[in-house]
Amino acid sequence: MNLPMKENGLRASAWPDRCAYCQAPLGEHKPDCVCLLRSVVLKLELEIVQAVPQSNDSQSIEFCRGGGSSYCMDNVLTDIEAYLKRTGDCACSLKATTTYLREADEDETRGWGLLGEDEH
Repeated sequence: MNLPMKENGLRASAWPDRCAYCQAPLGEHKPDCVCLLRSVVLKLELEIVQAVPQSNDSQSIEFCRGGGSSYCMDNVLTDIEAYLKRTGDCACSLKATTTYLREADEDETRGWGLLGEDEH
């Protein structure tokens, strides 16, 4: 899904009346300009270290951490934030992979702050 423009490529550049990225006149962009955005669905996989009960087998762990129990995935985000704060690292230090899944439709895009201020 193509997204509305939030900025016009404005930044300090040698071309004050042109996009800083594609050099098209302000308000216009070349088809390959990085200012023209679309929404896509990505799958992120992270390797993290977590404490779990000693008696849990792999199925129990996956059930608990996979939304099958009262465990909230917000806890994982909190753990990652705490880890990064303790280590002083950024999220780039995590073992992670990103996979493109598909183009996002409007329903999937809504709520991510990509449709503009009013989130049509």
